[in-house]
Amino acid sequence: MRYYVQRVALAILLLLAVSMLTFGALNVLGDPLFNILGPVAGDVNNPDSIKMIEVAKREFSLDRPLPVRYAIWLSDFVRGDFGVTFSSTGQPPVSGVISERLPRTVTLVAMAQFFAIFVSIPWALITASRAGKVSDRISTLNAFFLVAMPNFALAVILKYVFSIKLGWMPLTYVADDPLRSRLFQMILPALTIGLPVAAVYQRLLRTDIITTLQQDFILLARTKGLSRPRILLLHALRPSLFSFITVVGLNTGALIGGSIVSETVFRIPGIGSTLVESVLRNDFPVVLAGNQDEVAKKKLGFGFWLCVTWLALMVFVALFTPLLPLKSPTSNFLDPSQGRPPYAPSWKHWFGTDKDARDVFSRTMHGARISLTVGFSAITAGFLIGGTIGVISGYFRGWIDRVSSFVFVVLLSFPSLVLAILLTSLIERSLLTVSLVLGLLSIAPVGRLARAATMQYADREFVLAARQIGAKDRHIIIKEILPNVAIPMSSLALLGMAVAVVAEGGLAFLGLSVEKGITWGGLIQLGSDASKTLEKAPWISFFPILMLFLTVLSLNFAGDRLRTYFDVKEMTL
Repeated sequence: MRYYVQRVALAILLLLAVSMLTFGALNVLGDPLFNILGPVAGDVNNPDSIKMIEVAKREFSLDRPLPVRYAIWLSDFVRGDFGVTFSSTGQPPVSGVISERLPRTVTLVAMAQFFAIFVSIPWALITASRAGKVSDRISTLNAFFLVAMPNFALAVILKYVFSIKLGWMPLTYVADDPLRSRLFQMILPALTIGLPVAAVYQRLLRTDIITTLQQDFILLARTKGLSRPRILLLHALRPSLFSFITVVGLNTGALIGGSIVSETVFRIPGIGSTLVESVLRNDFPVVLAGNQDEVAKKKLGFGFWLCVTWLALMVFVALFTPLLPLKSPTSNFLDPSQGRPPYAPSWKHWFGTDKDARDVFSRTMHGARISLTVGFSAITAGFLIGGTIGVISGYFRGWIDRVSSFVFVVLLSFPSLVLAILLTSLIERSLLTVSLVLGLLSIAPVGRLARAATMQYADREFVLAARQIGAKDRHIIIKEILPNVAIPMSSLALLGMAVAVVAEGGLAFLGLSVEKGITWGGLIQLGSDASKTLEKAPWISFFPILMLFLTVLSLNFAGDRLRTYFDVKEMTL
């Protein structure tokens, strides 16, 4: 009984901490008064404007101290009063917005989860039964492709293929259509979210099924002459589902984050698109409411070095783009003989031009600078801060570990894309600030990994021996713990950088990345902002998608091979 009381109390404390963090960020970093009155909020010399400002402050409690405003909001929230939207009329109420749009997002997430489960289970059963064969290797490669494809890029591709070219699916969502039509309109957005998740589920379940197939009771079933499908479905699947079910539950937050991009691309008026609209105008009442054989060989393989070559090429391009013989990314290359732009790919413009006659190849190469710089800087900041906190908490334990673990849980309670959107919409979006925001998102996962790795080594014999001879804690951490923890941490750095590059691309696609600069996500959004542009000039989006996809795929594959090479096991965080 005491355990359950502690868990409930911790959950309540966690909810309070998350609400405080959100409320404080939106109040301190943003200016809600400007979003209520517009330019009038800055006109402090006009008596009429001053009067309107005072009325708005009293009506929305903006003239009270921040703790008092939070207490008022929390009291109203507990009673079910979510407040009104920040507009000159205060309409519509937040509860009305949520009640109208939440069912759409819930339906979309549920459909995406269903597709992911429905696809991943038979996929894992088939590949596990053929482990090590050509079909299994092809399946693994396909899974890598799906994991490496960002949601916003996959959404653009699916929309172009199935809606524009084939005409099988509708282009947008129509809220007034009958229920059956609306569910049909959500299939493509749900697949956009669910397919990459299905690849993650498949890889996890495949590994567990392979392990189960090596157990004695499976050997007994084979000796009885049971068929392979019967063994897989009735004997191997059930005991392999424990980790799968856990990950399915924990992955709900990632699905919610994916719904933001999917709703934006397919014009679905759900909570995800509402959240983006709300944070862009600082409407914080709405925001507040709302493989074993490969391990044995110990070889990195040709694929690893191919990925490293591609990454080295991208780093070279990012570093020396201004010195390379590329066309200006901002110049207009109008050609009267070809008519109005955009111009299709040619020897003169390898990737074609956009609708302003700018060279897409040059802009794609320049986009590598910001995307890779943000990804590297973010994961570096996450490793320095989160790794340091994780090592210290894992070594000293006690109250330090409890406090840091609670902070990690608070940060992990936010879907990462939601928190990134919230923070970047409230600050000046420079290269430094976007890198720091994404670095903040990596602190918690990196910190928990470092903590788990440190706890594995903190009680080992060589650490105990160092303590016995009187070595200081600082010496033990730096000389004994850190070199061992650095191996799993460094092998997962490439995987973390891939996540950061995708996150930056998602922010850029939503218009919330570096304001003055060219990024891959921004280029993809530019070519898909209108169905006519995507239909007539798909190269504007597809070439940046290809570069982003190959880079993320290379980071994921190289990181996974390093993790396997160093025999870094998955840790319980």
